Amino acid sequence: MRIALLGVDPESLTLAKAAAHAGHSIVWWSDAAAEIEPEFGPPAASDQYRDLFDSQVADAVIVGAGAEAEDQRGEQIKELAKAGQTLLLVHPATPSVLAYHEIDLSRGESQARIRVYN
Repeated sequence: MRIALLGVDPESLTLAKAAAHAGHSIVWWSDAAAEIEPEFGPPAASDQYRDLFDSQVADAVIVGAGAEAEDQRGEQIKELAKAGQTLLLVHPATPSVLAYHEIDLSRGESQARIRVYN
């Protein structure tokens, strides 16, 4: 499985390492940090999250806190859910309760698979 990492924090990095250890490929990430490249190789040519709307880029996305503003991350998750992308969210993905409601509405429209890691 090709997995993208949107937002690098300790929990999402742990999940990505576990996925790689299980035989999955970490093919794309944003917020590239020094500890990522030795583990997964050089970063993707583009770190624009809109790349993840293309099903040829990744089969699933691990979403961590990363460097994005909290409201931006919620919007990104909502758009990816609306596009039907499979997501594994590190909790809390966003502090806004309203954002979770909007994400759930988007997920309902597209039937996207979303799981939360806590």
